[in-house]
Amino acid sequence: MTESTLDFAEFDFSGAMKDLTAGLIIKPLLRNYLFDASFPDFDLHFRKRDLGARKPDGWFHASTHPLMNEKALYTYLAEPENFPTEVMQPGNTLAVTYGKVFHELLQVCLEDMGFLPKELQVCTTCPPEADCHEPSVVDEVCGERGHTDGFLDLSSLKHIPADKVESNLELKSANDGFGKLTALPDLDLALFRKRWPEYYAQQQSYLRMSGKKWTILIVMEHQFPFTMREFHIPYDPGFSAGVAAKYQRVRQAAADQAPPRCCGKKGCLVYANCSRATR
Repeated sequence: MTESTLDFAEFDFSGAMKDLTAGLIIKPLLRNYLFDASFPDFDLHFRKRDLGARKPDGWFHASTHPLMNEKALYTYLAEPENFPTEVMQPGNTLAVTYGKVFHELLQVCLEDMGFLPKELQVCTTCPPEADCHEPSVVDEVCGERGHTDGFLDLSSLKHIPADKVESNLELKSANDGFGKLTALPDLDLALFRKRWPEYYAQQQSYLRMSGKKWTILIVMEHQFPFTMREFHIPYDPGFSAGVAAKYQRVRQAAADQAPPRCCGKKGCLVYANCSRATR
């Protein structure tokens, strides 16, 4: 189904046209593609994996650590045996598994349309046996890494801003309980950041490490009517530099064996490990 160029005038479905007029990019493409869709052959691979909390491996990870305080990060890095682990509840396990299904389906759709070229989806951090096809991003200086859901190439679309042609793609799934996703407008970055600060922080790390200027993020609920929302997240150099500097301070503290003081917040992951002397 890949086309060399696509003009937005080719969209003849009212919902997709309305989305395009509002400035959306990926959501109308998916709506147009999924209308009476014919998918290519593809397989879903559910490889053996540990769905519990990530075990400390010496790296900071964009999906987990950007908002963590310095004492918690120090414990993760320098005292991994004292870092708390979380047991996945059945509902969380099912949510993660169903999320994988939706992610792979949408990735197949975008790949078939030509917007996720296979040659751009390269992982350099996972072992070959993992057969990983999601782009990896790494910051060797502060010791952070992760995987995006894809590197987009939107050059075949007309009227796309030049700085969005090569964007990161991120796919999230959500439960639209009480209509929370339905009530969230597309492209409302301020409300998105308030609702999901951890997602905003994650994307800032991905943008810093990939060198891209934008992430186009899709959130979709996992049940009918599969409400979908699109957000465009610009690179925030100040926010991202603050996270990177925090990581470097923690690495230096670990090298000096000088743990940061306790943050004093009982909701902190490592609060129970703090001695009174460090509070």
